[in-house]
Amino acid sequence: MEYYETIEEVWGGENMKRFILCALAALFLLLCGCGEKAKDAVPDFVGFVPSFMVAGDVDTVFSMNRESAAGFAWTTVQNGGAILPAVLLSDVVAAAVPRAARYDLLLVGTDGLASLIGGGDLEGCYIAYSEQYAWECVNEMHPISSKIKLLREIVVVSDADMLDPRAVGLVDAEGSRRVTAGQLRLGAYQFELSFEGRSEINGRDVTVFTPRRSVPLAPLLREEGMHAIVGRDGAIAYEYSLSAIAFEIGDTTLAYKDMRDVAGIMADAPLFNITDVYTDALRFLEQGERVLIIELDGWGWVMYNRAEQPFLGGLNAARCLAVYPPISPVGLASMLTGELPSVHGIHDRYNRELAVEDIFAKVAAMGKEAAYVEGNTTLIKAFLSPTLSPDLNGENGTDDEVFANAVAAMADMPDLLFVHFHGIDDIATAFGPYAPETMAKIAYIDALVAELAALWQGCIIITSDHGLHETEDGGAHGVFCAEDMLVPYIIVRSGGF
Repeated sequence: MEYYETIEEVWGGENMKRFILCALAALFLLLCGCGEKAKDAVPDFVGFVPSFMVAGDVDTVFSMNRESAAGFAWTTVQNGGAILPAVLLSDVVAAAVPRAARYDLLLVGTDGLASLIGGGDLEGCYIAYSEQYAWECVNEMHPISSKIKLLREIVVVSDADMLDPRAVGLVDAEGSRRVTAGQLRLGAYQFELSFEGRSEINGRDVTVFTPRRSVPLAPLLREEGMHAIVGRDGAIAYEYSLSAIAFEIGDTTLAYKDMRDVAGIMADAPLFNITDVYTDALRFLEQGERVLIIELDGWGWVMYNRAEQPFLGGLNAARCLAVYPPISPVGLASMLTGELPSVHGIHDRYNRELAVEDIFAKVAAMGKEAAYVEGNTTLIKAFLSPTLSPDLNGENGTDDEVFANAVAAMADMPDLLFVHFHGIDDIATAFGPYAPETMAKIAYIDALVAELAALWQGCIIITSDHGLHETEDGGAHGVFCAEDMLVPYIIVRSGGF
């Protein structure tokens, strides 16, 4: 064994170099180990671990708890004098999938204290965990008032200028606008307990309540009269008194009574609905009259009032409510079945199977004949297969082919003839609903309809499945607004021209 007599001998030369290298290696391994643990290891939760949720204008409510915390990459953040395990705030919010591209975040503590921060720049924003304050917001680049302790909820609030696909449309004399559950959380609302039930045992009873956040509709709309409340499933409820209507602010949606997801509310709403096509047509058929139904796809009420239509403009058109969502397959299904989407089962462009009987099956059961003329595609699977009308000459879209097929179908003298023109929707989508090209298309179809009306002997119903609203690129439809949801409705009987 080798002995050293002095400090210099111990720490000098090669011994010193070896010591320093070993020490640096040990320090490196220690730091690497700590980094991996901070990044990948969930905190050692001890005892009861409360949870918080991310709600508001999101696709799904996300709950942060002991189990879900394991799905995040963890790091550490300094908060005051403490080093706390933490995850990025942006990662937590992303787990709920915000519906709009721009949004704010309302950070709410269990004591009710809340802070609103922008969601566009979340650099330096963390959700930390400690035994003292449970979930805690640590926002290094924001004012200290944003550091909400004992976090209970994060409410995502869509930017008012961004299109939130599940915003609720509000329509009155002042126009159309949209509001979301998250946005209403920033205003005044009532917090109340809703009675759920009562039970009794051993002479003792318990009454159960659930908490509700509600906001009256009166401050949001400026008009009295008949109001149509439309659900996202296509159901419709009518309410005359504005003061009787209140939204319940849910976690991600707005509700009205049993309608758990409201799509929109229209003030001074018409009682006519495009489902009346079915009812009116059958009534005339039962009276022995032949019926021609003409659907002008995309022909909205506002467009009707702006366009030059020598024939259609001279008829007595009524305002009519389309169904939600205001898209072609859904509207067509409602006309053919007389039912709302909540009943007939068509809610989008993908499902084509009707859940109820359509008018063609009803006509067949009556022992009568029907014919159906479509554009170049079949939108839904009806009892009667349509005569398709692809564009054969490259002119006027499919409208001239639809017209020719309709004239040919009339020669067979059907009791019911359904004719679907698509050109207005096609042109209005490309150029905008009030563009000169769209006005010219409406005038062209107006002339075709006039010719069909002159050839038909019987009752004629003329309406549309939806209207369109203007966009930067042209036109679109599918949202709850006056332009999309209001269409003309015309009934003319023999000799009424």
